Amino acid sequence: MRPIKLTVSGLHSFKEEQTVDFNALCEGGVFGIFGPTGSGKSSLLDAITLALYGKVERAAKNTQGILNHGSDRLAVSFTFELRGAATVQYQVERTYKGTKEGGLKIGSCRLIRMGEASEVLADKERDVTQGIQKILGLTHDDFTRAVVLPQGKFAEFLTLKGADRRKMLQRLFHLEKYGDELNDKLKFRISGIGQRLKEILAEQQGLGEASEEAFKGLQIRFAEINNAADNKKADLQQQEKKYDEIKQLWQWQQEWDDQKRKYEQLLSSSAGIEQLKEQLKLAESAANIKPYLEEWQAAKENETTSKKLMEEACQAFDSAKQQEEKWKGISDKARRDRQEKEPEWLKELSNLRHGKQIYANLTVQQQKLKEKNHLKEVKLKEAKKKETALIDLQGKQQTLFAGLKDLQKAVAETVVSSSHREIVRLALAEKQSIKGLEDQLSEHRQEWKRHHQALLMHREKLEEHQKEESRLNKETQDLYKKYEKHYGQVANAENRAKIIKSVLAQRIASTREEMAEAYREKVSLELSAALNEGEACPVCGSTHHPEPIKTRHHISEDKHEEIVALYENMTNELEQSINQIETLKVRLESQSERLSGLMPEETKLPEPIEQMAEDLHLDKMDENELAEYVASIGYDVKGYRQDILGLNGSLDKHAAAVQTNHQAVSKSETQEAFYTEQQEKLESKAKRVKESFEQKMAQWLVSFKAFDIATIEMELDKLHKADEHVEQLQKRYNLQLEQNEEIDKTIERLRKELNTFEGELTELKGAASELEQSISQQDGQLREFNLELTSPIDDLLHQVETRLTQLKKTEADSYEKWQKAQTESLQLDKRHSNAISTHKHAEERKTKALVQWEEKRKASGFADELAVQAAYLSAEQLENAEQRINDYQSRYQRLQAELERLDGLLDNRSINKEIFDSVKADYQSIKADYESLIEQRASLRQELETMERKRDRYQALEKERNEHEKENNKLSKLQQVFRGNGFVEFVAEEQLHQVCHSASKRLGDLTRQRYALEVDTSGGFIIRDDANGGIRRPVSSLSGGETFLTSLSLALSLSEQIQLSGDVPLQFFFLDEGFGTLDQDLLDTVVTALEKLHMNRLSIGVISHVPDLRARLARKLIVGPADPAGSGSTVRLETM
Repeated sequence: MRPIKLTVSGLHSFKEEQTVDFNALCEGGVFGIFGPTGSGKSSLLDAITLALYGKVERAAKNTQGILNHGSDRLAVSFTFELRGAATVQYQVERTYKGTKEGGLKIGSCRLIRMGEASEVLADKERDVTQGIQKILGLTHDDFTRAVVLPQGKFAEFLTLKGADRRKMLQRLFHLEKYGDELNDKLKFRISGIGQRLKEILAEQQGLGEASEEAFKGLQIRFAEINNAADNKKADLQQQEKKYDEIKQLWQWQQEWDDQKRKYEQLLSSSAGIEQLKEQLKLAESAANIKPYLEEWQAAKENETTSKKLMEEACQAFDSAKQQEEKWKGISDKARRDRQEKEPEWLKELSNLRHGKQIYANLTVQQQKLKEKNHLKEVKLKEAKKKETALIDLQGKQQTLFAGLKDLQKAVAETVVSSSHREIVRLALAEKQSIKGLEDQLSEHRQEWKRHHQALLMHREKLEEHQKEESRLNKETQDLYKKYEKHYGQVANAENRAKIIKSVLAQRIASTREEMAEAYREKVSLELSAALNEGEACPVCGSTHHPEPIKTRHHISEDKHEEIVALYENMTNELEQSINQIETLKVRLESQSERLSGLMPEETKLPEPIEQMAEDLHLDKMDENELAEYVASIGYDVKGYRQDILGLNGSLDKHAAAVQTNHQAVSKSETQEAFYTEQQEKLESKAKRVKESFEQKMAQWLVSFKAFDIATIEMELDKLHKADEHVEQLQKRYNLQLEQNEEIDKTIERLRKELNTFEGELTELKGAASELEQSISQQDGQLREFNLELTSPIDDLLHQVETRLTQLKKTEADSYEKWQKAQTESLQLDKRHSNAISTHKHAEERKTKALVQWEEKRKASGFADELAVQAAYLSAEQLENAEQRINDYQSRYQRLQAELERLDGLLDNRSINKEIFDSVKADYQSIKADYESLIEQRASLRQELETMERKRDRYQALEKERNEHEKENNKLSKLQQVFRGNGFVEFVAEEQLHQVCHSASKRLGDLTRQRYALEVDTSGGFIIRDDANGGIRRPVSSLSGGETFLTSLSLALSLSEQIQLSGDVPLQFFFLDEGFGTLDQDLLDTVVTALEKLHMNRLSIGVISHVPDLRARLARKLIVGPADPAGSGSTVRLETM
């Protein structure tokens, strides 16, 4: 767990919102939180526990009295991250509101998982607290005892009783998995195995008959059916050949009859084809003269149409001529009316327009006269006001003159000399240069620390990878030993198989000799039985047979054949096993070479030890025992094959792991060299910067001894304040000067305006007199036109204009219609002439087409046009007729060729239907028998496969049942061992001893090996005083400083080993008391120990007000106390 950011407001002395950036604060490893007593240092730890668990350790009822007295709202937000297999950030927020009774009530509460898409995990108080406990794996009490140690909680773990301490250790180190969780797992496994045993038994019962004897009997039956099917297949092939020949002949004969029938049908349609040919000839003649017929018909129709159009055009022309005469008369009359009335109306219109203009001028001049009189009165009033304003401004100007003199005197007294200003500027520039060097030095230090941390991290990774390399090398050797073991087993199996194969060959040879001997004996016995005394022997010719051969009890010839067959089957099985063994040996040798490449030293598989036949005692085995031995070799080979497959999978994974680790080692070595070089460069840079810094400081004391480098900015502030004062005085001076100038301008403007008013008044009087004279003259002009000011001039104008417009419109409309009628008459005249010409041409075309048609008709022999149309055929009809003729000829030729081909194939051979049906029936009968045998064979094969699967399954289930029963017995014994909490307490006790051992070592370093920490028989802590003869005494006998050191050692050891949620390391630790009890030497020792602990990836925060500790730490969070005026505590980051 690593803190990222803390935000707090309204808690204790923190009123305004304050933010602590732990990323910047933890960069140096060990950091301090400093401030006066009561400033709010411990409140920062309260803010963390309040955000995580909703509790403040030192508050009554967890939250009583924690609200700032000047706030009505409290808010805390804490962001942290967990770095396990993956880095995850969380943010927990809580807000509280004050109640009337002085208490607090929850306002809002959220637990958020941060990321690209943030997710709210909980938004209720209880859910948030439970979520934090689940994420961290720590309760509030565990957190304040081992991670954040507030005041009063520091030594609590040291003084806890044994049982309480063990329970706390169980939670901190997640030992629950060794208690109830382990028992639950055992119960679950035992229950699962018991259930599986029941399932195996039920499945075995459900398999039915799956014995080896039943399987072999089924194999024999399958072989019999298979032989019968092979024999029937040979009969079927012979009969099928005969049937195919008869069938082919019968098909050719049927095909000849069919083609002959089609040929005769085709000949019956030959008369229709000849008739169709004659029809095609007539159609060709009709097609030749049809264009002349169509031309004559078109010409005749065209002549009729043109005649009708000519008559219509004549009628239209006559009607248009009448309309033209009518509108010409109307247009002439309208033109005469306009010429008579227009002059009189135009004169009247002119008088009215002139009168209207006079009327408009009179109205404007009367309005102007009124405005002039009003303006004259206004000007008189304004002139009086400006005279008064002029007197007032002259008095103000005298007052401003006196103020300007006073401001000039104050500016001269306040201004700063340029020489003093230049000295201050140079001093400030020099300080900035020094500050820049100081910042560079700080940056180099921080960068060195970052590189140092990275260097340590990569060194740790390198050590881890080197350890992993050692582990992998050992694993490689173990894996190679397994390959050696399997190679020896496989080679041994091969040796045994070859020995047995050799023995089998010898037994087969000897058995065959016994078979020959038995055959000779059988023949001898038959010959001996046929001999009669006095008859010649067919072998030696003797007639006397004193001692004929007698019957001996030997193995029969059939039994010998069975034994030879059994030996040969075993030999075949051995050959298969030997082939498989050879394949396995090649695989083992190949994988061993691969594995050898991963080992530091080259290795080679050992040569197998060959066995002799005497070692196997084969001479004592009969054929059945030998068969079982051969089968066992086959089973062994199958097992070896499965084992080697699993071993190859392990080798693939192992080789990948070796390659990955090798790359990681190379990468870590490169990173280590890089960061070592970077550290050396940074140290060189920092040294140069430090030398420059010291030179600058020495030069300052010479050049600017009048100024303190820490307070030089105050001199600049004085200059700025003096400049600001001068600037304010100058602004006032300039403002009053501007006011004086404005008053001068205003006075001048008022004087000019008064002079202007006098001229304007004179002009206004003259203009008013002229307007009165003009109004009188224009009134007389109106009377001359018989008009007065009250006459409706606009109405009279409108009436005259309307009459004139109507007169002109009537003339224009009638003229336009006359012109339109005239144009239409001309167009119809032209159309009439064209219609007469078109009709004449149509008559000529008709006469010419008729003559040509008659000539062609007579030459072709057709009686009239109906005969031509009847004989004419369309292109589609012609194409269909020709296609019919072509099809007929093509079919005729094809049928003739097909009949000739079939005659050649038949070659004067023929059969009747009875012969064909008889052969077909024989073939189908044999085929049905064969198919029946095939079905029986398939059924038996399926039954055989099913029985084989059942047999194999039964054997596998039996093996699994035995394994489960063994495992069940082991688990039952384990369950008895893990009952109760004895094992959990044992693990907690062991963990406590480890923590105690680590804390004791750290305590010895802090106390110069004076004290050591041990665990007594009751699980409590005791102190061993090595400076006093190793006497053991209780921890309660320690002084305040000694208790602090012991508690610190124990807390640091505990925090260093805590793993949050099982796999997330604890990365920070807070301490809030105790340093005031240490002397200077011991304080240095403790801080050095804390700095070393940081090197182990643990950031440590201490809260104190000890000045020496503040001076020692590079990064500090300074907490400023609250202001009595009302502002709250503040925080700021300070670095060396």
